[in-house]
Amino acid sequence: MSRITDLIQGMNQNTSEDARYEDLLHVLFNGISDFVFCMEVSGDSRFTYVHVNRSAQNYHQVGETDWIGRTIDEVLNGKNAAKVIFYYNRVVETGESVTYEDQMTVKNYTFFGHTMLSPLKDQSGRVTHIVAITRDITERVEKERELSRMNDIYRSVVENTADAMLLLDTEGRIREANPAFETMYGWREEQLLGHFLPSVTNEDERDMHTLINRVLRNENVSAYETVHIRKNGERFYIAISLSPVHNHKGEIIGLSSIIRNINERKRAEQNIQASRSRYQSLFQHSPHPIFSLTLKGLVRKVNQAGLDLLNADKSAVKHTSFMQWTNRQEVEDIRRHFYWAVKGEVTSFQTYLLTCQGESRLVAVSLAPIIEEGTTVGMYAILQDETDKHEALVALTQSEEKYRLIADHCYDLLSVHDSDGTSTYISPSHQRLLGRDSEYLLHQPLGTNVYSDDQAELQTCFAKCIESCHPFTVKSRIANSDGNWTWYEYKGTPILQDDGRVQHVVMVGMDITKQIEYEAQLEEIAFYDYLTELPNRRLFEDRMKQSLAHSNRHNSRFAVLYMDGDSFKAINDEFGHDVGDEFLREVGQRLTTCVREGDTVARIGGDEFAIIVNELNSTVEVQRVAERVVAQLRATYECGSHQLCSSFSIGIACYPEDGKTANALMKSADIALYYGKQHGKGSFHFYHALEKEQGSS
Repeated sequence: MSRITDLIQGMNQNTSEDARYEDLLHVLFNGISDFVFCMEVSGDSRFTYVHVNRSAQNYHQVGETDWIGRTIDEVLNGKNAAKVIFYYNRVVETGESVTYEDQMTVKNYTFFGHTMLSPLKDQSGRVTHIVAITRDITERVEKERELSRMNDIYRSVVENTADAMLLLDTEGRIREANPAFETMYGWREEQLLGHFLPSVTNEDERDMHTLINRVLRNENVSAYETVHIRKNGERFYIAISLSPVHNHKGEIIGLSSIIRNINERKRAEQNIQASRSRYQSLFQHSPHPIFSLTLKGLVRKVNQAGLDLLNADKSAVKHTSFMQWTNRQEVEDIRRHFYWAVKGEVTSFQTYLLTCQGESRLVAVSLAPIIEEGTTVGMYAILQDETDKHEALVALTQSEEKYRLIADHCYDLLSVHDSDGTSTYISPSHQRLLGRDSEYLLHQPLGTNVYSDDQAELQTCFAKCIESCHPFTVKSRIANSDGNWTWYEYKGTPILQDDGRVQHVVMVGMDITKQIEYEAQLEEIAFYDYLTELPNRRLFEDRMKQSLAHSNRHNSRFAVLYMDGDSFKAINDEFGHDVGDEFLREVGQRLTTCVREGDTVARIGGDEFAIIVNELNSTVEVQRVAERVVAQLRATYECGSHQLCSSFSIGIACYPEDGKTANALMKSADIALYYGKQHGKGSFHFYHALEKEQGSS
């Protein structure tokens, strides 16, 4: 660039050879890729274009006639013109060259340029012309900005993820660790640099060396579970993934490692295997934030994890409304979930909680009813903070190549879909978790591998996400390679283009099979008797309502058999409660053999049982059922080493003649039962027959 300006200056000083120099300059200017502008100083802060080389004309798609004879003010807009004129004035004032970099827009074209302004002087030293040589550095600037943005995102994910991320040398010694490693292990990074990971036993250390040797053979180790030790001596479960790090020659120069603290998962697995006392100890031992709420949603108790989540002390949270900590726009939706929890159902949803400092945290909430003696007296709100995972996944989609290492070792199902639902990325975890090759699922439409009954809801949620640009959560059953179905909860996050439209949707699926099974267990506890596994009083009353509604619609009849043991107390007193429990279980099993598939057998409490016999054509049918029940229950019972004999008295009420409501039918059956107790046990009596007998007497 300086050689060109020297040549121009030479032309200025050798007027006798102007023609030769002018021809040479034209050839030179039009032969270089830089933009060259020759400007005449035509007045105070006025600079007129006298020559523009071919590169500048081609780039800006304008002819030379659009420039020549026009001033900078006439070619550039006001803001750009003022900035350029400023530098040109400096050249005129100082008589020296000026270099600057700027961003310029001409005729809707924007570029970044590096410009050198060189003065041309007459014999008196006055600047008469200025030659501007501009080099297009747009690509370099954009790459530098993109690289800086990618590095910032990558650094943010590494520094803020909850998983420990390490770089190891080929012997397994620590070379670099993120802040999560310090939190997880209690050691500062500099304390363990050059050392091995702190295992518990020599056997664990040998296993670690075995894993490292596998990676050095170019294998990947995914989610290997073991036990490590913190600085304070505490042991905890971890899942470690290891991958080789290659140089540009393909040689392994180290290892990358992602370590997840799975202590919480291990504790949850142990709690599932525990007895019903897990419900009493759940609040004290759960690593998740848990709120004990009243039926109105007021906080009665909150565990430490909940206080940490809200960054508040106990006095600031207790007796407040749970909904005051949530997003106000979601209050109505949350109230609907509270309504179902009060009705005794387990329900889940996702919302944002606001901490005392005003920070918004994305949480998954499960509401589980607290049931005492068949009545809902409150509920537990069990939370899981998903903020970091959500933010990490959003960052991941912005630079897929930067985060492929993280995605490839994700413990959930991760996929990216374009706006019509076609998959553009499938994480390798599909192979690990489902036995499905990720290449097989790539470029497939939304809903591939999803249970047919669940596809409509998935498609609806996805379509609403594309339309509203809002995230969504949906539960679906996914097929494994062995043909079994696994429950997954998918969270879909839209990634927007510059114009605000959805470009991609990132979907993360978490295995919730155990949660579904847990909810089923809660439902069983709520509606079934734990001893006999028969429906309890609550479910019996619900079945009674169903029978009443069905009979009213179809003008049909049904009967209720209410029975009570004649000698159960004596069995308990003589042989103990264990034998008494075995006796009741045997009674329940015998009763189920006496009825049809559409009938209901329930344990009401103690030694009281009830049967609903549906779709009666005559009382003869229910009489036959009662005869079978009496005969079955009179037979000898084998309870351990004991042989027991007992009987039950039965009262029978028929709909609609003996009552048109559940209470009326149960009252009639109870009267008939009491009559049987007084007039010969081990028998059955119809309420309407009893009424006739009393009427005739």
